[in-house]
Amino acid sequence: MNPHLTSQLTRIRNQKNSPIESQKKIAILLCAIDESIPEQNVLAYFGATMTFLSTLLQSSPIDTERLAAVTYLLAILLPHVNSQILKLKFEMVSQVISTAVDIPNNDAPLLRSLLECIQPLIIAQDATTLTSNPLAKKLFQTLLFYTIDARPKVRKLSHSIIQRILTSPPPPALYHPLNLATVDFIQAYFKEFVKTQVKTPEQESLIFHMLVFFRTVAPVLTSNGVSEKCKGRIRECTNLLLVVVEKAGKGYIIQNVFTTLGVVISPTFEMDGSVVGGEETTNLDIQYLDYLLNSVSELQPNLNDVVAYETWLNLIAAIFSQLARKLQKVSEFDENYGVFVKYASETFPGLVLSAFQKLFVKVFGNS
Repeated sequence: MNPHLTSQLTRIRNQKNSPIESQKKIAILLCAIDESIPEQNVLAYFGATMTFLSTLLQSSPIDTERLAAVTYLLAILLPHVNSQILKLKFEMVSQVISTAVDIPNNDAPLLRSLLECIQPLIIAQDATTLTSNPLAKKLFQTLLFYTIDARPKVRKLSHSIIQRILTSPPPPALYHPLNLATVDFIQAYFKEFVKTQVKTPEQESLIFHMLVFFRTVAPVLTSNGVSEKCKGRIRECTNLLLVVVEKAGKGYIIQNVFTTLGVVISPTFEMDGSVVGGEETTNLDIQYLDYLLNSVSELQPNLNDVVAYETWLNLIAAIFSQLARKLQKVSEFDENYGVFVKYASETFPGLVLSAFQKLFVKVFGNS
């Protein structure tokens, strides 16, 4: 058995006399499984844990404390189960996990364990299963749903799991087939926020959580290894963000939109508006970056909002930086080579001068 898994299970067994009741229940459960299996290997533990979980879900009422214990163990075991087994047992395992997730009023620890179970199960599947199997779609939609959960630990875990899934496309795919579902989910919330006239505190909270989620997955979704369709949806999301700035009203949302746009444009854009490293380039093309530069320039926040104004300035700097990198990489073999050369020699310097005059003369004066 994997040494890391062995170490984890040993640590759990040693908590049999723990004063913390939840730890004690997990340890007692593991010891019971130890006695029920003929040989201590991953498959034996996996099979026994799944049997125990299925039995629990059929009882009425369901003992949620025992359910939390068994799902905690399952979340530890699943990453060590062979991917071929997870493919073979996908229908059964996903059905059981979906049933557990659907239990009303799940507490945060139980829910976090269930979400952690979804990650290795999804990563093990091929592209066809992920895009056509209803259970696979439901599991991923479950992860997406909890990206805006009111509980911070649940929300953050969902963000991390989805990021890890999207960075692990099924071979031989260059990009993950669930990229598009992720972008569509984000886009739907941006559209809803934009079309609503009066923003409630709940809507403002949701859009804030969605901006954080978009920033988490943006470096994956804006890399060069995504489909043209996904690139198009990213641009639609970016266009919606420009409208969100106009509709938001609240300074903290505006500042977060600028930060999110910065991450879309430059994966190394930080929350404070700074750019770390900066060697990576976005898949947004020169024409669209030019459009963004002109659009963002028109969204100048109030000078008194120091945080939003600083982030806005850094966002404009990031767009200029990405434009310069793109122009440096233009080759004579590019279809629009002549257009880009003219843009680099005439339009781009004019944009820099115009930006300086617009941004800094107002701040420092003409002296």
